[in-house]
Amino acid sequence: MTKRIPLAFAVLSLALPMNKALAQEINYTLTDVPDTDVITFSLPAVPTAETCNFQGYSDICFSVSAPTLVVNGTSYANGIVDFFTPPSPGLGGLVVTAGNQEFVNQAGPYLGPNDYEALFSGSLTHPTLLSFTNLQLIGGFGAGSPILGEQAFVLNARVPEGGTGWTYLLLAGAGLACGFGFRAAGRVRPV
Repeated sequence: MTKRIPLAFAVLSLALPMNKALAQEINYTLTDVPDTDVITFSLPAVPTAETCNFQGYSDICFSVSAPTLVVNGTSYANGIVDFFTPPSPGLGGLVVTAGNQEFVNQAGPYLGPNDYEALFSGSLTHPTLLSFTNLQLIGGFGAGSPILGEQAFVLNARVPEGGTGWTYLLLAGAGLACGFGFRAAGRVRPV
């Protein structure tokens, strides 16, 4: 029995990291409440960053392909999301496009003079996307010509409840390992 308990703890110690690693996708929803525009897409939390070239700037942003882009109920297979660094000339925030259509161009929330909130951590070449709930973005900068206008959108970026199946499977395995240990310890062995 005592040999099986460390095995069970080893299996349990794998459950949380595996659960977290398997669930690392972020579901984005941008909503403009007055006009009821809604944009949704999903991206990996640690995306493959591509070089961004937004109006001649390439050192303030990175691009990520968004194959699940849906704008007001219409799906776009060629979606791109550009994420920007703060401070100036980057304003944090993001730009959502599909082909030559720019849907939104939003700055991150204003934190102070020349300081806007970024929607990622890390570098432009190795970013990690962050999750948010009801984050008020800032529109109205006149950069590009967003189809959905210059009004501010509310951003929800959430990690889905994924990976729990693996957690339960590992917990069941740990339970079985413990159970076999107790069962074996209770057996009487013939002499």
